[in-house]
Amino acid sequence: MVVLVTGIIMALLALSFSSKDYVWLSLTVLCLLIFGIAIVSTCVVIKCKFPAEPIMPLCPFKNRNVSLMLVMQLFVGAVVFSPTFYVPIYFVIMPNSSAISAGLHLLPYILPISIFLTTSGFVVAKTGCYCKLLWVGRSITTVSTGLFMLLGESTSMGKSIGLTLVGDTGMSLLLQPMHQSCTCQAYAPVPTVSISVRP
Repeated sequence: MVVLVTGIIMALLALSFSSKDYVWLSLTVLCLLIFGIAIVSTCVVIKCKFPAEPIMPLCPFKNRNVSLMLVMQLFVGAVVFSPTFYVPIYFVIMPNSSAISAGLHLLPYILPISIFLTTSGFVVAKTGCYCKLLWVGRSITTVSTGLFMLLGESTSMGKSIGLTLVGDTGMSLLLQPMHQSCTCQAYAPVPTVSISVRP
């Protein structure tokens, strides 16, 4: 475990050094990045292949649907967390409001998560069908992420809050079915850990 943490720290140091003190192609950054990735990769292979009961078995990744769903979770995670970072900055800069007010304006983006996550979980549990929710969630997410481009200097407060409210609906419809589809598609004979990938 210490070796794995060391590899992760080396990779993170390379990423943080590259923007401040060193250029990307400097020897320090390249060595830290290459050795960090090599150590992490080696630890993952050793921890997954050689123990009798691995922490994270690799057999679920052999399933095409599980692998694709994990890639989708990675991208949806990026879409979920980007507005969480940038929407408060928008509400601080544009209306020239305080940080507390900007945090309160983030509530319409955060609150629908609990409602639609619970609803989608009940729908999948009752019907057993998660594909339709994935299609609806992806469609709403694509449209609502595009609608964020309408935010500008002259956007009214009601319109900006409405856009953030719509923005979270599709993403919250996606999260629960993606998690359940990974769990359902994994190989039944092997006790697997439910995996979630987020940036």
